[in-house]
Amino acid sequence: MVEGMGDSLFGFLRVLCKGLEGQSKSLDSSLSKLRTHMMNSEDEIPEELILSIEKHVRILNLERQENSQEFLDIGKSWQLSLNKFDLKLEQKQQLKDIANEFKDTKKNHYHLPANLKTLLDLQLAADDITAHASSLSDEDQTLALKKIADEMIQLLAQINLPPNPNNICGQLIGELQVDLKLASLPVIIAQITKIIASELAAKGDDFSNYLHSLNKQLNEVQGYIDTSQDIDKKSADARLNTNEQVRETVSKINRSVSEATKIGELKQSLSVQLEQIIGAMDSLKVEEQERDDDLLANNQALKKRISVMEQEADKVQEYIEEERRKAREDALTGLPNRAAYNDIMAHQLENWKRYKKPLTIVICDLDFFKRVNDNYGHLAGDKVLSLVAKLLFKGTRGSDFVTRYGGEEFAIIMPSTEAAKAERAMNKIRRLIGSSPFNYHGKPISITMSFGLSEAVAEDSIEDLFSRADSALYRAKEQGRNKVCVG
Repeated sequence: MVEGMGDSLFGFLRVLCKGLEGQSKSLDSSLSKLRTHMMNSEDEIPEELILSIEKHVRILNLERQENSQEFLDIGKSWQLSLNKFDLKLEQKQQLKDIANEFKDTKKNHYHLPANLKTLLDLQLAADDITAHASSLSDEDQTLALKKIADEMIQLLAQINLPPNPNNICGQLIGELQVDLKLASLPVIIAQITKIIASELAAKGDDFSNYLHSLNKQLNEVQGYIDTSQDIDKKSADARLNTNEQVRETVSKINRSVSEATKIGELKQSLSVQLEQIIGAMDSLKVEEQERDDDLLANNQALKKRISVMEQEADKVQEYIEEERRKAREDALTGLPNRAAYNDIMAHQLENWKRYKKPLTIVICDLDFFKRVNDNYGHLAGDKVLSLVAKLLFKGTRGSDFVTRYGGEEFAIIMPSTEAAKAERAMNKIRRLIGSSPFNYHGKPISITMSFGLSEAVAEDSIEDLFSRADSALYRAKEQGRNKVCVG
């Protein structure tokens, strides 16, 4: 077959096979069979081998798209976090360019590697700024590391890994819940990356197995359909054959009538030929009944198989919906998480641009939360976060969206709300939190919260609006905390 297809085509297929290898065991097996066939046989490539390769390539492409979307979401969060640093003008422009490319659905996946490389360069620049900032106190550095640790715990929670202290995930969560050291950060990031990669691979295998099962069931359904079509064809052929027999017998009757000279001979001839017609009709009736029984049994089996497939599809749909809900919900507080915040904010900003109604976002952060964890333990800290989440939800309207942005930081989206009105509402919540009796094992815990808010203005992006609110929050912290500042 090699000589028939030509050296250039054979060489191209070898290069193509080599390029696809190493990404899927099942695909590698099919490619190996393809190469063996091309080397040793002049026959056409078996159709089932081609279909197998096509299926595995489609599955691989789906997994690539899912992984690409995961990295794209990470890139968006990364780009947003870099807005907080005092970068050079050209570096800020790079961030804006990347943000615009992330919005372009036609380009964002293709330019993702280059954009991640640019983000890495900007992160190094931001790290350099952080390292040389003389105003950065030990307390601020500890606070920053605490936020990083909280973000990592949030990330582990979003992929639904059980916090078992006997496995690597439990050990990581335990390390993150105590004082995180800067020197251990790269190692922990590498371990989390491996966990995420393993989790994505496992989900990819589950999806691949489901597709394989679905393909098998569809083949069974196709078999039932083919059987029904075959029964219909046999029925049509039988009716056609019986029709021809009857026509031939009727023709014989006509000839007998024309040629007969005696009544007795005609009667005997007609009797024989009518018996032939009756016999053909009886035979057709029996065969039709048998085919009807076969068709009924086949249709019942088909309905049963379709019912099973529908049940399995419902289970898969429920699983997908549950995974989507978990991916958008904070496990501790039950509030929407950062991923949900991004989706809600994009929708609300689009409504603001369309309907020109005011839109305000609030970024709020618990004051001295590290002291709560240090003095009372992380269980007390978790209880405080849960209670504060309930107070924030209780103090806002039904049309507002309260989300846990990360760590002890929350974001509130307030549609149809001007900054002045939002400021009054946040001051009420601030006083409510400050006067609420937080207790842990009978010990009172003093809790306050700082707020920064900003109202959307012309040409605002999600990043612009968040950055102003975040800057206002930092001003509230600098002015003594337990304040509401407008940006």
